[in-house]
Amino acid sequence: MRLQLNVSEVKKETKFGTTSTLLGIFLVVMLACAAAFPPQHLIQQLQETRSSDTVSLEYLKNLVRSYPNYDEYRLLYVNQLYLSREFHKAKINLLPILLHKTHNETYWIGKWYDYLINERITHELPKNSAKAKKAKENLIKELTAFKKAKLSPSVFLNLTISAIDLKQRELALDFLNISYKNSRGLRIEEMSRAADYARWVNDYQLSADFYFAMKNRVLQQSLERKYFLLGVKTLRSGNLLDEALIAAEKNIHGVEDDQDVLQYLAQLALAANKPKIAQHYIDKALALKKT
Repeated sequence: MRLQLNVSEVKKETKFGTTSTLLGIFLVVMLACAAAFPPQHLIQQLQETRSSDTVSLEYLKNLVRSYPNYDEYRLLYVNQLYLSREFHKAKINLLPILLHKTHNETYWIGKWYDYLINERITHELPKNSAKAKKAKENLIKELTAFKKAKLSPSVFLNLTISAIDLKQRELALDFLNISYKNSRGLRIEEMSRAADYARWVNDYQLSADFYFAMKNRVLQQSLERKYFLLGVKTLRSGNLLDEALIAAEKNIHGVEDDQDVLQYLAQLALAANKPKIAQHYIDKALALKKT
């Protein structure tokens, strides 16, 4: 399943007015925010802008012309050009950012957009052609450079999908591990995606680690139970029974008195041929029923 970034159908009319009118109003607010916040907040704005039209393009084009050294405005314009499939114009407007001597976050966001454009162009080449093969080789080289990038963990999740598409398992794991180390910057739904991606590349331990991190993030006991069991079950699905029992003991805080959890862990211990551990969980479950 391919993650489509910044791409969606544009509805021409809405209940409150035309898309062009709404986007024009939205851009005024968004651009004011772009001037107020540093680049690390810009990436979320870029991701949330999912459509483009002539009003948006013209507005940003004039803004870039008026403020040619303001990279945030330029990136917003590039985003709109990318959504409009005007790849050549997008690349031209990226050049001032890609020529930065300092490889800061703004530079890497520019590199990311350059990669997205090249990726889209490559996908449109005739399959199995010599040009497509060469373009894919170049994509792998470009993607590998992002291991040293200064970007948010959310972007590294998107880079993970690109690596999976190119069948670069180790690179995908590199990006996932970077996301995991900075998982405090991920939303719960993003962490869930990350767990899926890790499982897709057969790293059941990393997938479970994301679930346990989610369990430690939420406050509701029902959600704690959900993510705890997903983590343990993920390890079991990878036939990592001993690891699942160790991880369960390590992460059980908060759900140690949950009957569903104790019953499942007893079954897991029996499957792992650990009768003493199974009996421990059974005894605990029975004791709780008596209280």
